[in-house]
Amino acid sequence: MSRDEGTGPFHDRVRSDTSSGAKARPVLVLVHGANHQRTCWDPTVDALRRIVPDGSILAVDLPGRGSNHIEPEHISIGACVDSLVRDIEDRAIDRVVLVGHSLGGVTIAGAAARLGPARVNHLVFIAATIPPDGHTVLDTFGLPLRLTVPFVARRRRLANNPRWTARRSFCNGMTPDQRAFVLDNLCPDAPWLLTEPVATKSLPPGIERTWVLTTRDRAVSPARQKRNMANLGAVGRVIDIDSCHDVMVSHPDQLARAIARCWHPPVATAPSDTGPPSETART
Repeated sequence: MSRDEGTGPFHDRVRSDTSSGAKARPVLVLVHGANHQRTCWDPTVDALRRIVPDGSILAVDLPGRGSNHIEPEHISIGACVDSLVRDIEDRAIDRVVLVGHSLGGVTIAGAAARLGPARVNHLVFIAATIPPDGHTVLDTFGLPLRLTVPFVARRRRLANNPRWTARRSFCNGMTPDQRAFVLDNLCPDAPWLLTEPVATKSLPPGIERTWVLTTRDRAVSPARQKRNMANLGAVGRVIDIDSCHDVMVSHPDQLARAIARCWHPPVATAPSDTGPPSETART
């Protein structure tokens, strides 16, 4: 699996291609979830390069993750949104498709509210954690986490996801190489992000929304994802992929095809790793 270290503090894959295709296509911006960093997208970026060779891709590190260094006390959902918007503005990117995995869903929703429908063509939520308006991400989880996370969050220290827990939550069904890639690229994160209220009503209408539902997910179960979809509202397309939580590593070809359909469809398809994703249209 390749890794592009980039030239700055972000995993920057924006190309300077001036072909008509590159001009017409929005920049694809990939946002990781909790305890992950930009490198988690590498397998899917490689697949996207094969499917959409003229596309520009920006995978970012959110504050406190990877190479985006910040003091822990300054990490918040607002800071994540600010960082993502700044990544886009600093590169003078006009139009984007925002893709958020897991906790990254609330970040792309906040960025879309800031940028507006004139600049955000599409939102793609992958196994995302979206609470009802004014609630916390923690409210979307079961009782054990709702009881334990607040105590950990009060310490205001970055916390690692234990390797055995991450393996069970993120990696079921993966090959040994895929599993090692995920576990070796995990990083400490800020548990208090789960306890911050989220404003979902601020997301403007007029931006298309697609949900990638991971049907074997142990971290955010399919049932929980469906509730999160309802919290988000206005999801126009649901694409099911028979995968674990870290679908960007376990099924990169299928996920790349799903994202490409939201990026600038139609596109050429690549050979399937385990077969095509199923899709249902929902309103």
